[in-house]
Amino acid sequence: VSTLNSAEDKELTPELFLEKVRKAPAKESWVIMPGEAIHRRAEKESEKSPIRLAIRFTPDRTLAQIYMNENEAYIIGQPYSSGEKNTTIIPELKCPPNQTVLANFGLRPEDLTLSFIYWNFVKELENTSVRGRNCRVFVLADPDGKEKINVCIDYEYFFPLKAEWIKNDIGKVASPYRTIEVTSFKKESDFWFVDGFVIYGPGWKTKINFSDVSAGFSSDGVPESLFIKTIENR
Repeated sequence: VSTLNSAEDKELTPELFLEKVRKAPAKESWVIMPGEAIHRRAEKESEKSPIRLAIRFTPDRTLAQIYMNENEAYIIGQPYSSGEKNTTIIPELKCPPNQTVLANFGLRPEDLTLSFIYWNFVKELENTSVRGRNCRVFVLADPDGKEKINVCIDYEYFFPLKAEWIKNDIGKVASPYRTIEVTSFKKESDFWFVDGFVIYGPGWKTKINFSDVSAGFSSDGVPESLFIKTIENR
């Protein structure tokens, strides 16, 4: 989700480029994105689940809620800064580990808020193209030190279009084990939305499509229904 900005300078240093990617929106806003997740795994029938993503963008951070399959919910907080691990994830509906649809679909709550863009900068790789868009490629490291990610960020709009997770396994070939890729954008009023993306790994793939997206500026009012009130947070 983004209010996309045109690039002023394609020769920014990696640090300044990432600073633009991570910066707070010009105005406080909110977005509600209902949709469907479709998961396919080798030699198994595909599975489907409703999913809802709601985000509030403030001057200091984003606050999001993931609500999935009507029995799983998470609150994700993300400041607009990198460094120490500062992404907070709070389960609101605690389902048994073997019943978590999000994990069974290969997803993490922070995937949907693109929290990986706040990981520590390591280096920049050669430029590439993703779905016909020119991108700069950065290696970012998980503050926990468990993995890295190669993220492809659109030159013009400072928005990640593809990212590959790589484990920090000593003595092993550094190959991606998870990949996320944006498949489509949609523009409504002053806002651009990611309304489709896929996450995949060896033998599995999950596709998420959002529909009936709504958004607005907080100055015009924030819907009381922005975050669903679960039994635990009432």
